[in-house]
Amino acid sequence: MMHIGGAKYPLSESLPYAYLDLIAKGLNALKKGKRFDAIIFTGGSQAINYLKHKVTNKKVRLASLVEEKFIQELSQSSHMLTTAGVSSTFESFSLNIPTSFLLPLNLSQIALLDILFKNDCAPNYLIWDNYVKVNNNLRSMTEKDALAEINEYAKIVAGNKRLSNRFSRDFDDLTTLIPESSKQVKLIESIGNSGADEVVDILIKKWELPETIYSKNIKDR
Repeated sequence: MMHIGGAKYPLSESLPYAYLDLIAKGLNALKKGKRFDAIIFTGGSQAINYLKHKVTNKKVRLASLVEEKFIQELSQSSHMLTTAGVSSTFESFSLNIPTSFLLPLNLSQIALLDILFKNDCAPNYLIWDNYVKVNNNLRSMTEKDALAEINEYAKIVAGNKRLSNRFSRDFDDLTTLIPESSKQVKLIESIGNSGADEVVDILIKKWELPETIYSKNIKDR
């Protein structure tokens, strides 16, 4: 299973089209085989509708799911590849689904990745530093400015054949390398549901984020 959340945020006026173009290129290069027998890619309805015009790989099922169906599909997955959203990350950990991380779309996802790295819970991941020179002040930006900055990174990679091809290879490798999940399970067991809520509160307060970033798309996955 792959997941990018809603991909449309209150602080941004449009979808992250360059990012979605990168994802489409990666999906089009994937093939079913010994690694997996099915690929389901989920996200907000606007992002999924855009991808349906870009993804030509018939082996990939694109869907925007209600919460119950999302959990059902996730629970049956052998590997979860997701942006580092709090809900999708901790749901995967709770279900003991080995979880790898796609390029972050916003500052809060970068912040959660930092927490996961510190706890050795994200062995498999993609980060922007592998493709572009990341602004040293990125983590001190407002969420709105960070969204614009990250969108520029995506445009650079999507518009450069060498970089976009490297991304496609890395994307393929990420699907192949299923991480060991014991530390992910241990983390969610140690913090529990209330701890997950506290992580959300920390991220919201640190960057003065609107709570809708975490709640708006919960029924649109």
